[in-house]
Amino acid sequence: VSTKANAVNGFTNDEAACSEVVPSFITKQLENSRDLLELYCGCGGFTLPLASKFNKVFATENNRHSIRLLKESIKLNNLYNIETARLSDNETASALANERPF
Repeated sequence: VSTKANAVNGFTNDEAACSEVVPSFITKQLENSRDLLELYCGCGGFTLPLASKFNKVFATENNRHSIRLLKESIKLNNLYNIETARLSDNETASALANERPF
C-alpha cells in the first residue's frame, strides 16, 4: 500500500513491526464485521491496509494535514470504500450520539 504520509505535520506510525502486526490482529478480532469506524486515523497507516478487509470504512481525524494526506493515499491506491471526515473527538462523539449528523 502506498501512502503520501509525511510526519512533519501529520501522524504516522514509524514502528514497522506495529504497522505489520496491528492490521492483522484487528482483522482477526473483527472477522465477522463488515464495516469499520476508525477514530484518530492519522495519515491512514492502518486505514489503507484494513480497507480491503471491510465493506466500508469511515475514518476520522482532526488534523487537516493528515486528512489531506489520507485522501491523496486513498486516490493513489484506487480505494473506493473509505470515507473520511475531519472531526474532533467531541464532534465524533456528538455524531455517534445522534446529536449531530455526519
